[in-house]
Amino acid sequence: MKKVLHIGWCLVEVFIIAYVVVLTSFILHRNNFGFTQFRSYIFVNVSIWDIRTIANVKKNDLLIIKRNDSIKEGDLIYYYYVDNERYVVRSNKVFDIIDGSETTSYQIDDKEYSFIPKSRVIGTSATTISYLGGLLALLENRYGFIFLVLIPIIIVFGYQLYDFIITLKYERDEVINLENEIKETKEYYAVPVIEKVIEIKSNSFLDKDDDDIEIL
Repeated sequence: MKKVLHIGWCLVEVFIIAYVVVLTSFILHRNNFGFTQFRSYIFVNVSIWDIRTIANVKKNDLLIIKRNDSIKEGDLIYYYYVDNERYVVRSNKVFDIIDGSETTSYQIDDKEYSFIPKSRVIGTSATTISYLGGLLALLENRYGFIFLVLIPIIIVFGYQLYDFIITLKYERDEVINLENEIKETKEYYAVPVIEKVIEIKSNSFLDKDDDDIEIL
């Protein structure tokens, strides 16, 4: 039973470590706009406010957008937008493409027919995964990071320390028991040879004297 529990705990450790590594990497791989990015893929956790400005998403979805520059009129694009001094992701259809001397801008089909510079356009291809966006949002929260990352690390470290101490204690007890067994064995087989020789000689001498007396 103890072996089964040990194997089970080892599996839990592997899961926690993998979980911490993967989710922590989401925090560390931030781009200049404050979003998690792995190579050409941008990850966006969809909040209740985002469902009004991003097409085809639900609350707590994880939106994965692939960067690409192949954009034409009528495409649905995802782009960075400044809202209350922070960047958010929005989507809209391209109404017109303006090629300037220095950069390209995309006029989108909103109420103001806004112009979005190419540097803020992410791409046109996106995939959504339900509920993972809520998990990412919780992880990015300070308290979520404490409970989902730091506490699992402390639990794993604490168990490893406990297992190390128990192992040392077990090995020390084994050594003590082995030393006691060797000591008892030595005491058992440590026959006082000199006393045995004296006893044998004495018995032999007494037997010889008895024979001599009988002969006389």
